[in-house]
Amino acid sequence: TTEDSIKKIDSITNLLIGKWKEDGKNKYLKIVKAGELFTITSNAGLTYAYKLNGQILNSVDGSGSTYSLIGAGELLKGSSKYTKVNNENSNNSSEIKSTSQTTVHATTPAKEHVVARATSITAPSSSVPKELSIYGENVINLFQSASTKSTIIRGLTSGQNCKIIEKGNQATIAGKTDYWYQVKAEGDIGWVFGAFTSLRNQ
Repeated sequence: TTEDSIKKIDSITNLLIGKWKEDGKNKYLKIVKAGELFTITSNAGLTYAYKLNGQILNSVDGSGSTYSLIGAGELLKGSSKYTKVNNENSNNSSEIKSTSQTTVHATTPAKEHVVARATSITAPSSSVPKELSIYGENVINLFQSASTKSTIIRGLTSGQNCKIIEKGNQATIAGKTDYWYQVKAEGDIGWVFGAFTSLRNQ
């Protein structure tokens, strides 16, 4: 029944959320529920967004590894197996590193985030433009929420036009002050920082 299916999904969700240790290695994962998605953060500080399909976690943009839930409290990534850590307050909990910097996705390897290179174009406070165009030397990240600490949905390329849905709060990132904008980019909805864009009223 539908009720049984919901209970099963909830049970899997509760089992997935938490900290996981790779067997035989001092490597950890942290899985968190983020709306309809899950985020997986490694002890290297990299975070990716995942969708749950049955008992399999698939990367939203295909850049992350695939994880399969096997048995009670075991994840499989290729030949690597992870076991659920029940004690979140263990001495190893510090292995998951938090980072105040934006994760650089696989689309921009070995380069600094474009925050440091963008030239700020501040939006007029009196009105909200209808569209914006992406610009920059690298791929610009589309975030799940108006924060560089949130999950990256996908990368946006220079010259790409996006429809503006909502104007968010003003922020200062790497010395650049501008507004966050919620946009729709080829079916994906997320947030971009205004310093990486050119705004248009038509």
